[in-house]
Amino acid sequence: MDDVYNNWPHGEEKLMDFTKHLNSQCDSIKFTIEKEENDCLPFLDVLTTIMEYLEKNPIDSFPLKPKWWLRYVDDIYSNWPHGEEKLIDFTKHLNSQCDSIKFTIEKKENNFLTFLDVLTTIM
Repeated sequence: MDDVYNNWPHGEEKLMDFTKHLNSQCDSIKFTIEKEENDCLPFLDVLTTIMEYLEKNPIDSFPLKPKWWLRYVDDIYSNWPHGEEKLIDFTKHLNSQCDSIKFTIEKKENNFLTFLDVLTTIM
């Protein structure tokens, strides 16, 4: 199962095409490909690297910070203690980093919020 999710199975030519596509999406991020010994690309690592970059720089450069920020691949579970208006400003700031990747907000309803297909209760 790990190989299905973490390695690029589509051949080197499509990998190069995909890398060119990634590099065309954001001026501030450039990717190169380094193969592992088994000639496979750890694909989940690429996605994780993209998300780490897209969250670290804007979080560091915004004057207010989340109380906590948990991410699994592209799903983020966070606590924003600075009010809704500043949350909207922060989301706009995140979304200004790259035109093709956009963050969205899902708020708790009746103290419930879904994260990774799990309904969580906020106490």
